[in-house]
Amino acid sequence: LDLLKVWGTGHPGGIGTIHAGSAIGALRRMEQLIQEAVVTVPRALIAETIDLIAVLSGRGAERRLSELARVTGLTASGAPHLASGPVLRATFST
Repeated sequence: LDLLKVWGTGHPGGIGTIHAGSAIGALRRMEQLIQEAVVTVPRALIAETIDLIAVLSGRGAERRLSELARVTGLTASGAPHLASGPVLRATFST
């Protein structure tokens, strides 16, 4: 929650990490972590402060960008909305 507040101060740029298997999973995980601090998750703050979510897959030096999703606002239910279809989705064969 503190990181979102800092990102929302109007200064450009910011980066953070969270463990999740997909962009939507990262948003859900962020909501879970915020619920440890407050009862009501500030979904509007999430949607306003996070622009892109990059998902890496693999282990060690073999990590690759597997998804790049853009957060575009809130859905009708109030959840953060990802642009239809990810900005980038890649598949890698080993």
